[in-house]
Amino acid sequence: MTRKGEHLILDQAPGWKGGESFDGTYVNIKKPGHPFAGSDGYVRRSILVWEKANGRPFPEGKEPHHLNGIKTDDRPENIQPLTHAEHTSLHRHLQLDDTEVKRLYTNEHLTMQALATKFNVSIGTIWGRIHAKS
Repeated sequence: MTRKGEHLILDQAPGWKGGESFDGTYVNIKKPGHPFAGSDGYVRRSILVWEKANGRPFPEGKEPHHLNGIKTDDRPENIQPLTHAEHTSLHRHLQLDDTEVKRLYTNEHLTMQALATKFNVSIGTIWGRIHAKS
């Protein structure tokens, strides 16, 4: 318990989780001073994992792409550094047309696994497209 005007050191605060947070999309780690740290001092965990696995800094001017489309799957083999232009272009190509996915699933009887492989996305992404409301 602290008295009014006193502040806890972060790692002594009751809600401290080791400096890890989830922003709804990515897992972030508190690393103030890191070249990729935001103004809040947090860095995407994927960058830190890639750096540790490769023994060097994450390439400047690049951003992490998750090969399987799962943004919390920060295994080193799932992270590919891409420029913003490369990343944007890749994701444009990966955009799925819900109608086409539903047609292939319903009329062509492709499995969710086959569709995931065809579009290079996770089965969860395909499931979401098939069950999306029109």
